[in-house]
Amino acid sequence: MAVVSFCEVEFSYDRGFLQDALRESHQSLKAVVERHLSDKSVSRLAGVFALASRGELLDSLFAGQVDEDVLKLSRMLRKELDRGLL
Repeated sequence: MAVVSFCEVEFSYDRGFLQDALRESHQSLKAVVERHLSDKSVSRLAGVFALASRGELLDSLFAGQVDEDVLKLSRMLRKELDRGLL
């Protein structure tokens, strides 16, 4: 929901908030999958979240002019949120 909000509401982007949300999501997902995945796969998951949480990446996606592809993804997420699927 934060990603959608950052795209829909100008000047609402908050890097720290998004990084905290990604960190919490990673911990929640890890708790669910670590019993079922190998250590190598759990490590790969950590790598994905580490990459996605990089401040420079988040700033390039949400600070200033938002890219059309990010807006398209945001619209798709909004549809799913409105339908109650997310």
